[in-house]
Amino acid sequence: MTNWITEEEQERIRKFAATPRYQRGPHFLEPDEEGDEEEERVANR
Repeated sequence: MTNWITEEEQERIRKFAATPRYQRGPHFLEPDEEGDEEEERVANR
């Protein structure tokens, strides 16, 4: 596991923070399906 935040993760955090509180949900911070494949590839190295 890495100790830094990727650009993609930063963008999800920005969108989450910019969304009104009543519209926020945990799904905002979950990675997209295509992002999961990349994380698995990096983790398996």
